[in-house]
Amino acid sequence: MTMTVMNNPSAMLSLGELNKNVSSLGKKLKKVATGTKITGAGDGASEYSISERMRVRLRALEQDATNVQNGKTMLNVAAGAIQEQLEIMRTIKAKVLDANNDTNTDLDRLTIQKEISQGFDQVHDIAYETNYNGKLLLVGDKKVDEIYTWRILDKPEPVPESGTLNLIADQYDTLDGQTGPFAVLPFYSTTAVTIEPLLGNLTSKNLEGGADGYYDPPTTASPASFTVDFSGYDSSNAEGVGFYTASNSSGSSATYYVLTNNPTGKNYRHGAGSSENVVEININGLDSAGIASAVASAISGKGVVGSATSSGNVVSVTTAYSGSAANNATVKGWSQSAGSAEKTIGGGESKKYGRSSATSTGLGNKSAKGVPASAGTYVPATYKEYHDPATDITTQVVDVPAHYVGGSGGSPASLALNVGGAPTGSGIAINCSGTSGTAYVRIVDGGSITRDSTGVYEVGRDANLSDYKLCTWDTYKPNNAVDSYVRLSMANGQMTLTSVYSGATITTTDGFSSVAGADAIAPTTTTVNFETVTAYNGNVTVANGGVDRGAYHEGPRASYTMDLTAYDTTDSDKLEAFIEALQGKALSTSGVGTIEFIDSKVPTSFEALKHLPSGITFDLNSLRSYMANDNTKTVADAFISLMSAQSAYLSDGSDAVAGTKGLKVTAYARESAGNSQVISLSQGNMSAYTIDFKAYASSNSLSLPDDLDGKGFRVYCATCADQWFNFQFKSKDDPSDADRPASGQSGADIKTTIIDISGVTDVKSLVQALYDQGGNAMEHIMNGRSHMLHFAADPEAGTLTVYDDRKFDLRNYSSQYPYLQEKGAKLADGVLDDVQKATRGIYVRDLVIHHTDKASMNIHVQIPQTSMDHLFNYIPGVASYKDYNV
Repeated sequence: MTMTVMNNPSAMLSLGELNKNVSSLGKKLKKVATGTKITGAGDGASEYSISERMRVRLRALEQDATNVQNGKTMLNVAAGAIQEQLEIMRTIKAKVLDANNDTNTDLDRLTIQKEISQGFDQVHDIAYETNYNGKLLLVGDKKVDEIYTWRILDKPEPVPESGTLNLIADQYDTLDGQTGPFAVLPFYSTTAVTIEPLLGNLTSKNLEGGADGYYDPPTTASPASFTVDFSGYDSSNAEGVGFYTASNSSGSSATYYVLTNNPTGKNYRHGAGSSENVVEININGLDSAGIASAVASAISGKGVVGSATSSGNVVSVTTAYSGSAANNATVKGWSQSAGSAEKTIGGGESKKYGRSSATSTGLGNKSAKGVPASAGTYVPATYKEYHDPATDITTQVVDVPAHYVGGSGGSPASLALNVGGAPTGSGIAINCSGTSGTAYVRIVDGGSITRDSTGVYEVGRDANLSDYKLCTWDTYKPNNAVDSYVRLSMANGQMTLTSVYSGATITTTDGFSSVAGADAIAPTTTTVNFETVTAYNGNVTVANGGVDRGAYHEGPRASYTMDLTAYDTTDSDKLEAFIEALQGKALSTSGVGTIEFIDSKVPTSFEALKHLPSGITFDLNSLRSYMANDNTKTVADAFISLMSAQSAYLSDGSDAVAGTKGLKVTAYARESAGNSQVISLSQGNMSAYTIDFKAYASSNSLSLPDDLDGKGFRVYCATCADQWFNFQFKSKDDPSDADRPASGQSGADIKTTIIDISGVTDVKSLVQALYDQGGNAMEHIMNGRSHMLHFAADPEAGTLTVYDDRKFDLRNYSSQYPYLQEKGAKLADGVLDDVQKATRGIYVRDLVIHHTDKASMNIHVQIPQTSMDHLFNYIPGVASYKDYNV
């Protein structure tokens, strides 16, 4: 049984001392065992703390040493792999050099290529299989740089991520054999419209109120009438009696008549001519009544006489014209003394000047013939397409005209004669085929050329002449200018005769004889005897009854007044509502023509454009200016004033009494004819598509400019086969764009414009950038000119409009537009291009080797990726190491 001391103070004291000694002994034994002075905080708190920190760092340094050793081992693995790749590459280089030697056959090179390809595969495998503790060492995990190349594709392809905006409406999934979706620019059209401020809900309105005018009595003019009495005249005493009808007593517009029993046997004349110039009325065997009847028949319908009838001895005459001036018409007698005149009946001859002679030159008769032109082989005309940039219409025109191949232009005849030693007075006669005349040349002393009085040329033997025109001789005209088609040149006594035409023949006859002249022979004439004419002296009444029509009073013209009273206000909101109602529409009527209303408040906007093919424009922005200059003027006042200046048929139709304001349209046609005149309202519907960027940005919470980077859209021409224009946004400066090849390298008809939006901060600046850059590109897209497609923009409203400026329906000209697209021009989201940028990152394997006890202090080892694309610097997908071969 154990004995326990329960309460013994001396024993307890002894036990305490024993415990102290045991504890002290334990500490000493621990110091002896560890070899350290301080084994715990009891040995000195500060000393113990310092020693513990030193122990921790010592342990960390020991681990760092281990880490460095492990890192070294890992790097040795990587270095060994790289060294192996280098050895393979050296072997490949040697084999490439070997393959380049022409001592190798194609089969040898094929064998070498297999070895090279195996080497490439080994390098590739080493890169993707070398690892340390499962970590790939030669495949990078950190991008340190980037390379790019511009890919030229065999055909256009969508640029990745460029079509994700959904900016363009999806109207057609496919069009013209191409995959969309697409929206279209509708074909051009014109439609009837209403303009509420002008015609309310009507699209047209007839003018009204036109009425015919009237004449004061009498409403019609009347001709005059008078009588001519032939009492006392019969065939026995009326021979040679003369009278004339005229519009007045002075004889104006006179027609002369004479009564005769023998119209064929007797001659009468008025004046001094040699021919008969009067109307002869046959009165043979007639009494007074018969003469009156013959006269009425003869004068009816001639000159001033409209109609004539006879009753007994009296002829009643009605004038051929009406009005009071007809009352001056009359018949008066005329007389002429007998006389005679010589009349040519044939014969006679003009004077002949003859021809002087020339002795022989001693050169003899000569002849020279040119070479005729030959046509050769006929080649028909060829044609080409001609493109009119104003309408984009293509037609067939002659490219190379029809012509002959292998032919010759021939050569003229040329005959050289040395006349320097020819006797003075000698000469030659010259003939040329193609003309029937002969030119005569006589050699004389001196240095000039003249023509004598008979038409013979006298050429000085010392003359200096070039291509002098020789004319043929004519005995009747010594200075005849009819061309002989021979040209004479002369130098140093050498005469050269040259024909005008190729293939002609020149002949010369040495010397020529004279031809006698002759005086003119007078023509044969005969004497014509003219009979005496005695003046008619019967009774002629004064013409009367000719009455002018009464004064005309023109009727009112048709008109219509458009009521503008509702706009008799200076309120700016009313002004804008008025402008909005009229903008883009037109008013047309005869006399005025067509007036189209545009609004140039934003000069670059679609609303500032003319949409109709003809007519004039009225700029509604002028209403704003008008009212700004005079704040007392109302919308109605401004419109009436400015429109009245457009045409004389537009005027102020306001009624101060009724208190209304209106614009009056007056008919171009007078009186009741104007009632058929119509005021019509219309608008031209351009082939256009508007993109509302403001609405798009709002509904899609667009962050500008970043959300648009790389995105874009494209627009297709309506009349070209697969031609489109790309517009791609770039929000960051990209130097590589300067190296970008032009689109269309594959043969596709593409134009691409990069829109720099790096400075865009809102929709307004976005639309402005697109208009400035894209619009400018559109205006110069086809060799410095536009190609029918244009941009219009309203930056404030956030809208951009693409439009075709041809103001006619292209479908009506399908023969001129053989490539007319199914729905005309179209557009789509995304960029479709055959030039696209491909990029590849340059990677390294980023390894950390901890070599200190500080977390922020370590070694970063970056091992370059040694895969084939990095070694050969190509972009996967664009190229492959298998492309490198011998």
